[in-house]
Amino acid sequence: MRKVIMIMLLVLSLFNLMSSVMIKVNADNHSHEDFESLSSYDYRKLFLDEISKEEVAKAHKKAKRRLFGWSFVPIKTKEDVQYTGMTVFSKHNDTSNRLDFTYNYESTERISKSIKTTNSLTSDLGAKIELVNLGFDTALKLEVGEEHTKTVTESTKILIIIDPYTSLTIKTKGNAILSNGVAHLHVLGVKIKKGEWEYVNVETEYYEFLEEVLH
Repeated sequence: MRKVIMIMLLVLSLFNLMSSVMIKVNADNHSHEDFESLSSYDYRKLFLDEISKEEVAKAHKKAKRRLFGWSFVPIKTKEDVQYTGMTVFSKHNDTSNRLDFTYNYESTERISKSIKTTNSLTSDLGAKIELVNLGFDTALKLEVGEEHTKTVTESTKILIIIDPYTSLTIKTKGNAILSNGVAHLHVLGVKIKKGEWEYVNVETEYYEFLEEVLH
């Protein structure tokens, strides 16, 4: 009987451990701090921190030497991924009365894109080549084929009803396009920077309402 109990406890411990690991993986934002989580739709390994070192090394070897400017080699190009943005609204109703009010949300500064770089792409090599560094974003946008989009400020009014002893959280979710790869910067034929980059561009956005009973 004692052995059976010990086995059951071991199984429960392993289940709890696996659950916590799964939650951590599912909530991974892959170092894109503007998102709570990013994931592929079919569980493929698309993100830069999931790609093998061998595949990254092969991409670096394919980078062509240039007299001046950036040389890009893509690894993943325009892959569909899903995201969860940061919390837009959160409120607890720890009273016995229902709360009714209108919440105004302006998406002037909502997420549109996220760029992650690694290695010497993020280092400061001095003011003399600062003008060269400024060309990275423009060159990357040309590489991933980003179209020019007009910035629009949107204001949304949401009627909020929170039942007694209930919490309500609103988050943004949607589809995004992922591209990543490596980049080398040459000046007079000399490689002065190299590293990896990852670009996430938000395509669609909707609101998710999460309600939880407090007690």
